[in-house]
This record gives sequence, structure tokens and C-alpha cells, in this order.
Amino acid sequence: MNIWDQEDDYGILAPLSERDIQQIEHELQITFPESFLSVLRKQNGGCLLYNAVSVDFENTWSEPGEPSYLPIRYLEGLSYDSFTESTKLVLPEWGITGKHVTIGDGEGTYIYYLNFDQQDNNPSVWYLDTSDESTREVAPTFQDFLSRWMIQEPDLEPLDLEAFYASYPSMEEINLSIQSEDIDTVLYAFGSWMTIGLEQERLVHEMMKRINTTTNPDLLDFFAQSLTNLVLNTGADVYISNEQLARLLESKGVDSDLNVYINWLRAED
Repeated sequence: MNIWDQEDDYGILAPLSERDIQQIEHELQITFPESFLSVLRKQNGGCLLYNAVSVDFENTWSEPGEPSYLPIRYLEGLSYDSFTESTKLVLPEWGITGKHVTIGDGEGTYIYYLNFDQQDNNPSVWYLDTSDESTREVAPTFQDFLSRWMIQEPDLEPLDLEAFYASYPSMEEINLSIQSEDIDTVLYAFGSWMTIGLEQERLVHEMMKRINTTTNPDLLDFFAQSLTNLVLNTGADVYISNEQLARLLESKGVDSDLNVYINWLRAED
């Protein structure tokens, strides 16, 4: 199921770079949710087929007495350059500081951003209304934000998340792709596996094996970050405890860049 307007190539960036992801995450000391990254791995930003976000509060866009919604037209691609030009320059001009990453806009009036101030690995989605300089939470998670997208005209047509995720590879395709020699193919396959949420116990054990055996620092960081997110946020701690995962990451060496994940795991115990 496509969410992108294929007739408009405005704002489409080069394919998502794992190095850029890690650079932004290291700078802010955050972890992007996989639901966000999986969307951008298919296309790194651009114009959407959807043009509205359903909300349950009054705002400056909706007419009084009508169903409340906000405009959305564009989902911002992610790169370190775009993070510098958008997040680091634009939000502070409106007095917004903290662990934030801009992700899109609507009709030039609303700027949407991920807000990591409360949780470093599970951000809520907020907006900045430039017409009155107000800010407010739109959705508690990025996936909930996705579920609120709709086509405002001619009929209210919400995004069908079930159909959207059905467009991801099958488990048979994922099993083939994770054996690839191409790093991007492997990362996309594991990202898809995490998103569709099937066979989680096998996913956990496969990631543990990759952490044990990989010598590639980018792959190691990806699997460490992803497994930490699974354990802390999806109930995967029934397959490996926080402390077991922390010890596994420690086994990769004291000079590792994995300490941030180890600290998160132990902070939750």
C-alpha cells in the first residue's frame, strides 16, 4: 500500500543512511522508533497521498463544530544535512529546544516533530502552529500518528494500517534477505521484520546471534539498538532479560559505543 504521491518528487532525499541515523541519535542521545525508520526506508521523504491528521481537540485550522483535523502534506526525509537545516535551525527560532526532530509540515502553518524529551527511545509527535506559536502533542507515538492520517476531501478516508503493513515483505522473503551479503538488504529485512511483528522469539535470537558474530560496527550498532528497543518497548524481555542483553553488549568490549543502550537497559531494571 503506497502512502507517497508518485506524481510529485518534491523533497525526496537519497536513500536513508544508517550512518546519518547513528550520527543524529548519538548527538541527541536518542533512538528513532522503527515504525518511523521503516517508512523512510521505503522512500526517504516526499509528498503524501494523505492530507489530514484526525485530532480530538480544537485548533486554528478546523472550523468550529466540524470534525477536528490538522493539515499534512509532506513527510520530511532524514539525513544529517536535513536535520541540521531543519531541526537545528528552524525549531529554536520558535523557542523550541530539547531532543526534537522535525518530520513534516502541513500547508506551511504546522510543523510536525518527534519529541524525545520524555522518552529517549519512544517519542511522541507534536506540532508547532506558526500562526499562533503554540505547540501541542498530536499523538503519543509515531505509529499512532500514522493511524490518524486521512484524505480530507472528498471523503474522510483513514489510512488502513493493516493494508499498509501488508505491503511489507513476507516472512519467506525476509528469511532470504537476511542472508544477503548486501548490508542495506539485511537492514531493510530486519527493519521490516520488526515492523510486522511476527515470530518475535526467533527475531530476538537471530539478533543475539548477529550481535555475537558481527565485526561490522554499523551492523553491531543497528542490532544492539534494535534489540534494546524490542526488549524495552515490545515485551521481548520474555526472551532475553534487560540484564542478559546488557551483558551481551558489554561482551563486545569496554571501548564500545554501545554504552548508551547498556545504560538504558539497566535504568529500566
